[in-house]
Amino acid sequence: MSDWKLIPNPEWKDQSPRPLGPATCHDGSPFITVECTCGEHMHMHETQTAAVPDNLGVASRCHGCGEILQFQPGFFTGSFAEFRRQGWTI
Repeated sequence: MSDWKLIPNPEWKDQSPRPLGPATCHDGSPFITVECTCGEHMHMHETQTAAVPDNLGVASRCHGCGEILQFQPGFFTGSFAEFRRQGWTI
């Protein structure tokens, strides 16, 4: 199992929170970018995690090293809610 960290999306560096258009990949929903300890960057879309109950964690395989990344229960729901509180909206 590998560790990960939440990182700022480099394409949005130094930008202030504001209303956004749809993402240009997958289904257009907002996403969170994470970095595995191997250095691989991945993103998780809100629609990919929305159906997971807040009392369950999420596991995802790293696209770089193949290790399992584990996210605590409620991590995605809480993170997307925090981004909206900061002013990042669609």
